[in-house]
Amino acid sequence: MDKPINKLTNLKSFYPLAEGIPGNRIFFIMAEGIEGNVKIQLEKEQLLQLSLIIQELLASSNKEIKITHLTEKLTSREKININTQLIRLEIEKDNLLELFLLNIYDTSSSKIPIIQICAYINEIKIFAEKSIKVCASGRPICPLCGNPINPEEHI
Repeated sequence: MDKPINKLTNLKSFYPLAEGIPGNRIFFIMAEGIEGNVKIQLEKEQLLQLSLIIQELLASSNKEIKITHLTEKLTSREKININTQLIRLEIEKDNLLELFLLNIYDTSSSKIPIIQICAYINEIKIFAEKSIKVCASGRPICPLCGNPINPEEHI
């Protein structure tokens, strides 16, 4: 993989967000780090799958969770402020640094990530838990057909 265009480290906040009413909600990954902030729009199914993948990766590593911080020297450049639609997301686990790296691709960056979000194990664990709650807070899923159940009717 090529080096990302932007990198977000030492997260101040990292959480999922849903705006709108059930049935018409828009989902986002929100992240703020020392380099700036990011708002990535994605589908509900993408957010749910991401959280399940994160939980699988966490379950496969039985390491103790500890809080540390990256100590990268910041260059004097403008803070990043990205608001984009997710096209592709790759997640990597760096066992040495105990980091998860989320490489975000959009339409302008199909080969190089537009942003790489670096999250520690404790941050990614909380993000995955909150993502599942955000996804579950909408319309319930029909156990027979897998589609959302509308309040009016469901066939």
